[in-house]
Amino acid sequence: MLLLDISFFDENFVFLQKNEMKTMPSYQVQLNFSQIIQIVKQLPNNDKIKLSKELEKDVINAKLSRLLKSFRTSDLTEEMILQECDIVRDKLYNKTHGK
Repeated sequence: MLLLDISFFDENFVFLQKNEMKTMPSYQVQLNFSQIIQIVKQLPNNDKIKLSKELEKDVINAKLSRLLKSFRTSDLTEEMILQECDIVRDKLYNKTHGK
């Protein structure tokens, strides 16, 4: 089995690197996007499905990372969060206990 590390530089150029044990030689191959598509079309359907799932995981991870990064802030302290939680808890308690 040949394992390849795939790095996409842009939509027209792809870099593949053979992934083997450190004692084994390493090879690098440069392929453009259309060459990758030609190779993928030759795969059996079950391998295409596996590849699709792996690519989907990468996309989801990238989107999640961007989302989490967008929520990072240095303006919000733990004390501010705890204070807001206490305010909400008090409002909910008063609402359910008729105060």
